[in-house]
Parts: sequence; C-alpha cells; structure tokens
Amino acid sequence: MGRAGGFRGDEAVTPSLAVVCEGPADERTGCGLAERVFCDKVTSVAPQSFKDCWRGVDTVRKCVFWRELKGIARLKGIRLPHGHFEGEPAKSDAAAARRALRVLMAADAPPQAVVLLRDEDRDGQRRQGLEQARREARLAVAVVVGVANPMRESWVLAGFDPQNDGEQSRLKSLCRELGLDPREKSHLLRARHDADKNSPKRVLRVLTDGYLGREESCWQDTALDTLRRRGKENGLADYLNEVENDLVPLFSTSS
Repeated sequence: MGRAGGFRGDEAVTPSLAVVCEGPADERTGCGLAERVFCDKVTSVAPQSFKDCWRGVDTVRKCVFWRELKGIARLKGIRLPHGHFEGEPAKSDAAAARRALRVLMAADAPPQAVVLLRDEDRDGQRRQGLEQARREARLAVAVVVGVANPMRESWVLAGFDPQNDGEQSRLKSLCRELGLDPREKSHLLRARHDADKNSPKRVLRVLTDGYLGREESCWQDTALDTLRRRGKENGLADYLNEVENDLVPLFSTSS
C-alpha cells in the first residue's frame, strides 16, 4: 500500500491539509502560495491535485475560519485548559490556536498537517502566540504557521511588478507619496483603516486598480525567489520556508 501523500499504483494520493484562516481571501492567498511551492518542489503529483489537499474540520469545506472554532468546540464538547502555556503567559491568539488544534485533531479523520494563517496584531505578538500553541500541542503532524505582517495584503504587495505604463506610473507615484517602495517595505505600511495613506489595503487597491485578477497574479506569477526576498520582514518568507520544510515531504512517493 502506498504511503499517504505519494502514489498508489497510477493514482496520485495527496495529503490532507487543514487550513485555519480569517476569511476567503486569506484562504485563496495562503493556499495558493503553498501550491506554488508544491509545484516547484513536487514533480510526482499533477499540479491540479494540489488543490484537493485542503480541508477544514472535515473534507466538505476547503478551510475553517477562526471565528467558527469556539462554536464548533462547544458543539463537540471539547474542553480546553485555561492559563499559561508551558509556564509562560499566553501571547495573542495562543488560546485560539490551542482550540483550533484540539478541534481539528478530534475530527473523525484528523488531517495530516495543519496550516494556521493569521494577520499580525498591533502588539506584534500573534506569531509568538501561535508558536506557543504549536509547541504545547506536541502533535505528530506538522503545524505550519503563517503570519502576515501586518496583513495579507502585505504578502500580495511583495509580488507586484508593473505590467504596463499605467502600473509603472502608479508605482512611482506611490513610492514618492510613501517615501518607500511598498513591494520591498510592505511591513512598514501599518495603518489599519482602509483609506489611510499607509494602509496596505489602499496601496494594493491603487496599484491593481481594484482588480482581483491582477491582485492574484502578484502571488501566482511572481518568482518564488522574489517573494522570499521581499517577504523577509512581512512573514511571507517564513511561511514559504515552513511550507517547503514541513508540507512538501508529505508528498512522498511510495516504494
């Protein structure tokens, strides 16, 4: 019998990867970026099969949202401890991540890996909190943490390269306005209100002219090396590296 994540005869077998995220846009971006890594590193599986890996609490949905987990835990009767994590005070979202891992691993068919996707918080402690829960859980399956600093749009900005004169003009204008290149320094765009000058959401909207397809091309088409270089400070490089180190090996080939 082939191992999960490899081939069984002529049939490609992909691992079951549970995703916890904030909303549909985060699911599209986080999973899409992971699929880029899979396509780059895994040659034994058809690229279309990578889209079949993702799940939420069950395999009906492609992800589960953070806001849903408290209710799911209550319905399943999952009781969680309160207080410290291995003797340390809980950082931001540590308790939420603890709940997510307990809910997912209590599923009838637990996943073979978990991906926790989140925007960073104002205190910059959300990644620390997710890592606290990951260490405490000591799961036999991989837990990948992806924290966008300060938000998902920062990861998308890292992949923007002008495709025509209009985009080139908008990029130059924004660089003058902001005093920085938003592709290289997206982690410094920390305004939370969508209309503020330093909001990653506003900057991305201006660059892409509000076109979703153009936004998606930023992370679908830009070279992974470029995304890693520009994403050293916004959490993207860390996420891509965890995907490569912890998820790619799940697509092993049966002997």
